[in-house]
Amino acid sequence: MYLKSIEIHGFKSFANKITFEFPPGITGIVGPNGSGKSNVADAVRWVLGEQKIKQLRGSKMEDVIFAGTSARKPQSYAFVAITLDNSDHKLNIDFDAMKKSLENFAGADRRFKFIGLSNGISFFDDYAHHPTEIKATLSSAEGMSDKHIIAVFQPHRYTRLKNLWNEFLDAFDGVDEVVVTDVYAASEDVIDGVNSKNFARDLSDHISIPCKYIPGSIAEVAAKLYPALEENDVVIGLGAGTITNLSKELVSIKDEVCEIAH
Repeated sequence: MYLKSIEIHGFKSFANKITFEFPPGITGIVGPNGSGKSNVADAVRWVLGEQKIKQLRGSKMEDVIFAGTSARKPQSYAFVAITLDNSDHKLNIDFDAMKKSLENFAGADRRFKFIGLSNGISFFDDYAHHPTEIKATLSSAEGMSDKHIIAVFQPHRYTRLKNLWNEFLDAFDGVDEVVVTDVYAASEDVIDGVNSKNFARDLSDHISIPCKYIPGSIAEVAAKLYPALEENDVVIGLGAGTITNLSKELVSIKDEVCEIAH
């Protein structure tokens, strides 16, 4: 098995779509300093799942997207795809089974998904609803040292919050502020004493950053959160429920404010 090709578009210095073909054997990528040779290796790391921005030689996650030049507008996304040739069957994988799995794969949606940028405020959405997942997601924001990171957490199921209460308390390192919304019950019954208000209270006692509970629907949470947002804020929605609508609600409020102002 070998790496057959890499397709890159909008990643770091590659503003234009480019495809590197690698025939069997040894291929060298040669070029002068600053030509982007190391960015090819970074692209492979990134597409294979690397989320620590320091490993990608950046200071913030946006650094993986082509930032523009005096003669070229910045890109709004980065795309990398790799092709592996397993015709020698080094990996004992049935091709038909793999093809069927890929055809049914719906994509890795809602994994530190960049929703948009508005008035200098960045919006991300992530499916993380387990302490380990939340830690992994928030580690992706480690490089945004010049930003104010706001994690908006919607607990998913009362039983999960109860059983992993202490683990959740330790899951929010590396952010500047935490907002906790009401529990997304997913058809579960309420458990006495297990609620977001109590969790936000314990979290506030446990960590040395601002932490607050905002009750209501996600639209109501967005309406209460929006007035406090400022340029350079990064809002990351975390959870497997209706929290996925948070960024859209915040952007919608911004558009309504602009429309009224005009």
